[in-house]
Amino acid sequence: MDEITRLARPEILEMAASGPGPAVQPERDVLTRLDANENPYPPFPGTVDGLPHNRYPEPQPGHLLDRFAECFGTPRERLLITRGVDEAMDLLVRAFCAAGRDSILICPPVFGRHAVSARVQSVAIHEVPLRGDAGFELDLDGILDVHRSDPGLKVVFLCTPNDPTGNLARRADVLALCSELLGKALVVADQTYVEYSGDPPLSRDIDAHPNLVVLRTLSKEYSLAGEQVGVVVAHPEVVGIVGRIVIPRPLTQSTIATVTAAVTPAGIEYAHANIRRLLKERRRVEDTLTAMPGTRVHPSDANFLLVGVARPQELTQRMRRAGIRILDCSAVPGAGDSVRISIGTYRQNDAMLAVFEAHTAFGGPTATSV
Repeated sequence: MDEITRLARPEILEMAASGPGPAVQPERDVLTRLDANENPYPPFPGTVDGLPHNRYPEPQPGHLLDRFAECFGTPRERLLITRGVDEAMDLLVRAFCAAGRDSILICPPVFGRHAVSARVQSVAIHEVPLRGDAGFELDLDGILDVHRSDPGLKVVFLCTPNDPTGNLARRADVLALCSELLGKALVVADQTYVEYSGDPPLSRDIDAHPNLVVLRTLSKEYSLAGEQVGVVVAHPEVVGIVGRIVIPRPLTQSTIATVTAAVTPAGIEYAHANIRRLLKERRRVEDTLTAMPGTRVHPSDANFLLVGVARPQELTQRMRRAGIRILDCSAVPGAGDSVRISIGTYRQNDAMLAVFEAHTAFGGPTATSV
């Protein structure tokens, strides 16, 4: 598709395609593997999980791609497995942005490695802040102004629900941006937290918007942050381009086994049950914090809350002394005096709320507006 290939770096297009595809021969049919210089003997018996750790895993495990396709409601040829969302961002920058010529755009306040990837690639970074006076909505006019002034803009990174603000971007805004930038730039939506929003994932709109790229992960929904599994959901042309430079085997044997169990029907129901519990806790924590003096709790579509509060650094230290970690966001441009609080279990949340209440009861100035 010309609208996609014209955006990619020419030297990447010249590389041999190596994206996901069916294995030449299913592993179960292989009797003897003498093609990859592997050690034929299993590791020391202290490794008791029974996995073939002496063998390289599949580059893009076919059974996982099939399960992800079902979980995400998208065809398998639109999927590429990466070592987490951060690597996916890095691959997109390297595949589509030429050093010293092209640029990306981000919308702070936002966390993510896109800026680091751009700097390593010598790619310029534009910042168009979210509209803090309008619930952290996208500034579409500001983004399009940058596009008109810089024809080298190749990738617009969005986070929806956004971290640390927690809000979901309006779907109509994201799709309008895709329409305006078709053939000119990719619109990459990090949807790490989408399962907490109740909103259908943006990947459903890729047919109509081939320059839309959606990033998914199993870290939050499936409780697999320690496994670092990311999935690029995109038009097959994008998958093919990024697949040329992805590491050959992004997942270990252990990770493949863990993820395989997590995306079974029983694993999916377990994950969804946990999400329901966390959403119930999010409402309780939000209501409790809102009732405390001097706080401003921002509406959230994620598994965390951004809370405006006076003396956020002091509050963070109070929490640490109580054995609780929250994130001070006061140094994040656009976040004001605030902290980000992940939603935990009932007991964990109660412990956090007790410290928070003691902090607000102490009095003092109110939080700086964000």
